[in-house]
Amino acid sequence: MLPWLPWRRRDVPGRDPILGRFVQDAPAPEPAWRGSLWLTLWIVLPCYGLYCFSMRDFVSPLNWIVATGDFFAQHWILLGLETLVLAAVFAAWPMVPRLVAAAALIAAAAAFNMLFLQAAWKFTWHPGHAYDALSDFGDLAWKAGSDWIDLASDRRVGAAILAALPALLWYFSGRSIAQRLRQTLQYLAVAAVCLLLCAAIFGVARVCWNQEVVKALLHHENFYSWEARYAAALSDHGIPSPAEAFRRAGADRPAADPLVRRQIANQYIQNAAAKWKDLVAKAMADHGIPTATQARQRVLEELAARPEAPVLEEKTRQVIQAAQKSWDAFVAAARGKTPAPTESQLQTDAAEHVAAERIAGEDWVWRHKWESLWMPRYLGVIWPAVAIAAACLLIRLPTRPLRYSAILLVLALNSAQTAGRLWGGSEPPMGVVATDLLAAQTQNPDGQPTASRTRTYIQRGLDYDMGGHPGSLYLLGSELRYYLAVIGRQPLTPYEFRELGNDPRQFKYVLDIDILRVDDPSSAIAADLKLHPQTTRVIFWERRPAPRPGSKSDVEIPLELGPQWKPVSDQSFYGRMHWVWQDLYVVHRREYAKQTAN
Repeated sequence: MLPWLPWRRRDVPGRDPILGRFVQDAPAPEPAWRGSLWLTLWIVLPCYGLYCFSMRDFVSPLNWIVATGDFFAQHWILLGLETLVLAAVFAAWPMVPRLVAAAALIAAAAAFNMLFLQAAWKFTWHPGHAYDALSDFGDLAWKAGSDWIDLASDRRVGAAILAALPALLWYFSGRSIAQRLRQTLQYLAVAAVCLLLCAAIFGVARVCWNQEVVKALLHHENFYSWEARYAAALSDHGIPSPAEAFRRAGADRPAADPLVRRQIANQYIQNAAAKWKDLVAKAMADHGIPTATQARQRVLEELAARPEAPVLEEKTRQVIQAAQKSWDAFVAAARGKTPAPTESQLQTDAAEHVAAERIAGEDWVWRHKWESLWMPRYLGVIWPAVAIAAACLLIRLPTRPLRYSAILLVLALNSAQTAGRLWGGSEPPMGVVATDLLAAQTQNPDGQPTASRTRTYIQRGLDYDMGGHPGSLYLLGSELRYYLAVIGRQPLTPYEFRELGNDPRQFKYVLDIDILRVDDPSSAIAADLKLHPQTTRVIFWERRPAPRPGSKSDVEIPLELGPQWKPVSDQSFYGRMHWVWQDLYVVHRREYAKQTAN
């Protein structure tokens, strides 16, 4: 927040200490509004586009304006008048805007400090569990930030901010009335361009979504579990139960209080109920039957090449007839009820069936077609713009000690995160796993025996945690494929690498590698060793839950190998979510050697 304030340079009169030039004399190489435009578009458009193609009920930019107006009950004229009055006061008494800005900054900092201290009272340091303690501290800090956002989102606080902020921005944007008006119009144009482009992205995403839903409705007879989805939509109208909505609110806002979660859950229910009402009303009007133009467009989307006019018209007629037949079937089913419904009840019942089909189609598209793109690999495209914006804000900090300290803090945090990723450990070493698996193979890729006396066992279920977050244990994933191909000197084509999958049978078929997974290691390994008496070395990979502070570690799985087997090593590898460095699990590598009689 500090860099956004209108600080004046006092390090060297008229000279910027970082840029090394006279800021008052030398003109800026680019207008400020132009740089803001490019950075805003660079950050906002990719984020909003990925959001639209990753969410089911994505909202348009118009909802942003409506949500902003909810803070003051959509009284935009009253807000405008209040902003004009404050702007006049600020122009008449220059000290007032400085005091208001300072008071707002102090109040925001004091509120966050109070919430942070309130959460910090619950923090307890656990010796020997530094990672867990840091993770708990991060959770407390996150809760404090979430509570601070909830406080700032209060209607009264939000209304006060929205009333004072435009006037403050207008006053500090220039030194004269004309300069302030020019800057205000320029930045309003920047915001308008951003909103218009976001609206265009929303329109494209909505068209793509509707196309996928229409395809699902046209070909749903080939889809697995379609009838179950349709029956569920007809039963609950796509409206989540209070418990389900509360769970969803907890997933979306994990740090929110139960009262806030309940409010969010109620909003989910209201939105779903309004959607169902709109779908039924639309079906009452058009019976779910597309117009000739809409049907023709659907046919063109289905076909790779544009057909001749007679073929196109015939397929268009078939689409309309299919929709009409579906509506007639719904009406006939409703007419067969007892007691006999009225004509309006027939229409309503059939419209509900059409709406249920639409919800079932959307549910199928969401689960099978609309894959999330909200991933760091795609969001990384905005990182240069974020870095440029952060550097510009750091340069704006007043006084050299504060500015240099902030720069050093940013560098230190990034260096610490990099060091943790390099040496702290966040996932099991797949190179070691691949080496152990290759050492246990009884024949090489050419089919020649290797005379291996090593058996490598992997606990079944070791690779079941396949979430998308860092640290997820995906043992048979792309990392193990890479190391097996490189260490085993078996080059793979890109197609073979992608198609290898996570099935051990595929590893045997493509790479000729046996992966021994055991359900009950305590007895299964001993039974397997009886079938392979030549074995002199056993390696066992197992997974255990991460020990929590104040609790004892889980007892290792006993291996009944016999008295001739002696332990050689027992290594532990932690799986951690390296965004917050929370311990997720521990993978143990245990090695045993067979002692032969002299």
